[in-house]
Amino acid sequence: LAQEIPFWLIADQARDWTRRQYERIRNHLLAAVGGGEIGVTMTDGGDIAVGILDNLDAGVWDAFEHRFLNA
Repeated sequence: LAQEIPFWLIADQARDWTRRQYERIRNHLLAAVGGGEIGVTMTDGGDIAVGILDNLDAGVWDAFEHRFLNA
């Protein structure tokens, strides 16, 4: 299948791409929230905190949109 449709990500490629994207988003959010309890938890290897997006200002949202949603 990957040979027939070379631009598709199949199996391990899709998994690896998803993990890389998750890390990119996590690092972006970590930089945005800086220190504090959420930042400490994320720095220590924790997942993205539930509700973290509610605490972001318009500038952070704009940067997120530009970096991740504009193709």
